[in-house]
Amino acid sequence: MILKLIIMKQLLLIFFCVPFLIYSQYSLDLSQIESIYSKGTFQKVMLENGFKKRSSGDLSSLGRPNRSYITYENKTETIQANVDLWMEKVFGMDSEVLSFNFEFKDPNGKWSDFGYISDKYYARYDRPERRKEVNKEWNVYNKIVNSIKTSSEFRYIYENEKKNYEAIYYNFNSSNEDMKNMVIGYYNAPKGSYNYYEQVGVIKVVYKKK
Repeated sequence: MILKLIIMKQLLLIFFCVPFLIYSQYSLDLSQIESIYSKGTFQKVMLENGFKKRSSGDLSSLGRPNRSYITYENKTETIQANVDLWMEKVFGMDSEVLSFNFEFKDPNGKWSDFGYISDKYYARYDRPERRKEVNKEWNVYNKIVNSIKTSSEFRYIYENEKKNYEAIYYNFNSSNEDMKNMVIGYYNAPKGSYNYYEQVGVIKVVYKKK
């Protein structure tokens, strides 16, 4: 009888813990983002969080030589992640630039491709399950933004007149001396990278290697 009770307690513990472990495995946070310092570590974080590659290539045809990119997307297609690598002149010397961002779908956006549209005129196309997925990941975005604001030192404001948004950047928290040139910022924009997404919240990191 005692043995049965012990087994039952263990089964209940597993039952309650497994969903939490599954959820936490696929939930980004600031500490994971701050662990990225290269293309390889970016891919590692993507794979460990259940993201899958969507596309990759170079931007030479768009007049951006020596620039490559990789795009990932999470399983619910509510977060898109991009990493860009290119070369530019820094103090007259060639410097490798690493830029990566995470784009979260804004719950106020109109997502006709997924049947999730906030406009009441299209209410017949609305899918409640998509609304839950978008809202859940939007909460993750807001948690990361709050973590940045409370743990990082303000650096500068970047205004993008072409895409009509303002981004606020902070010093990137890292004990690695080679990463002191990194900045992390966030902003809301009407368009995502390469126009895959519309109306997004973006977490972006830029790193100019010496």
